[in-house]
Amino acid sequence: MHRTTLLSLATSVFLFASISASAQDRQVVARLAEHGQMSRREARGIAQQIDRHLAANAARGGGDYDSLRQAANRALFGQAAGPGATRDEFNQRLGAVLQRLQRGMDVALLQVLFQPRQNGSILCAAEYGVTVTACDALIAAAGQSPSVLPYLAPDDGRALTRAIRGGGGSARDAREATSSLRDVVLGVPRTLSNDRRGRALLSLLQACPGGTNDRESQVRAWHVGPTTHLAQCIAREVAQHGGVRAATYVLNMSTGAAQAFLEWGAPDTMNPQAQTPPPPPRQAQPPRQAQPPRAQPQVSAVSAPEALRQQARAQFRLGNFSAAASAYEAAVNLDPNHAGAWAGVGASKAQLRDYAGAVLAYQRACELAPNNAGFFVALGRSFASNNQQGPAVAALQQAVRLDRSNQAAREGLRALGGDVPPPPLPEVPPRDSIISTLAPLQGGLQGCAPTYEGQVIFSIAITGETGEVIAATAENVENPSDAACFESVVRSAQFPRFTRPELTIRYPFALSAE
Repeated sequence: MHRTTLLSLATSVFLFASISASAQDRQVVARLAEHGQMSRREARGIAQQIDRHLAANAARGGGDYDSLRQAANRALFGQAAGPGATRDEFNQRLGAVLQRLQRGMDVALLQVLFQPRQNGSILCAAEYGVTVTACDALIAAAGQSPSVLPYLAPDDGRALTRAIRGGGGSARDAREATSSLRDVVLGVPRTLSNDRRGRALLSLLQACPGGTNDRESQVRAWHVGPTTHLAQCIAREVAQHGGVRAATYVLNMSTGAAQAFLEWGAPDTMNPQAQTPPPPPRQAQPPRQAQPPRAQPQVSAVSAPEALRQQARAQFRLGNFSAAASAYEAAVNLDPNHAGAWAGVGASKAQLRDYAGAVLAYQRACELAPNNAGFFVALGRSFASNNQQGPAVAALQQAVRLDRSNQAAREGLRALGGDVPPPPLPEVPPRDSIISTLAPLQGGLQGCAPTYEGQVIFSIAITGETGEVIAATAENVENPSDAACFESVVRSAQFPRFTRPELTIRYPFALSAE
């Protein structure tokens, strides 16, 4: 069969499928709701997004077998099925595949398209143009295992629109700026093309909210949606690197919307006169060039707990403390011995004013990292916020013991009326301390034997608990009465306390006759 016949067949199948397309598969929606931990309304919305993507692929027609069509072929004809051994079989299978894609997603296709794989969520977002959290839910539904976190729909941008209007922007400009920014932040990683705008978006992705080099964590932070925290960071970056002209080019805003956005988000740093050049003007007859390839998602193979911790840190930096707490709690469920994740739970709960929960989380962090003074400071503050002054003082004192220069702990103790603990005892007295304790005994020893001349070497046993001398022996003195007097003088010494139970030293005194 000729290629024109093949295309005609594919088009006919598409038109037929358009007329007879079935309703959305209820089993898919049920799986998404159950395993993606979302409402049925949210599940229907995600399924519709995927169905539209599948239908668009079918509408394109053609005779090529891309990855999506190959997956549909496997769902229809088995995992080992190829495109067909003969031309007739190829045409028949392609027609069935296009019809299948046009009808939308059923459970069999769900399981083939979204089977778990390394970095599956970020690759899904790049392929289908949905959020990473929607991809988490799709993968969970395909595998019939609960997603690690409940589904979180992207921010609707209403707070950002109100904020821009509050900054002096018109209602129209505020709505346009929010809508454009929403398209931008939810468009990655698909929009990270290898051209100037794609590279500019990549720089913004790396800078806002910052704090991580992992591409998946960066994308997850943007897929939270156009929150005011993320928008302010983006506004500052754009204002410093091109101002209004950069915003119109990179963020697809009109001049008025860009001006309103930057005047709200970066009033002190905006540089509207920056001369970042706009896209080059089109030539009268430009040469036809292929579209630049889309950059492949760059993700690192991190463990599930680390991915959750990265997501939690991104949510925390964006001010989404409830989502951060959920992500940190999911991380400690998978890795209960990670002190930093427990501290993240505590910090998130403290921001949510759940001080009792913060105390419990920081206590666990301190148990796992008993030498971390910062964790004890945070524990003390949580105790204080929970009206537990005694435990707050104790936690801050422990922070000082661990770090004598910790000003946060010292200031906290002053505010609570607590005493700064004394310095910790050394294992043994330092050399300078031993000399300063024994040197004043020189006169007493000289008084024991005014005519004695020479060096007297003492063996001295000291107890650490009190610093007292429990035994002193003059090793090289022949006269017993002189030795007894010398030893009584040395036994009167009082050393600073130390932690070792007992210490024996040898110490020389040089005596000279008067």
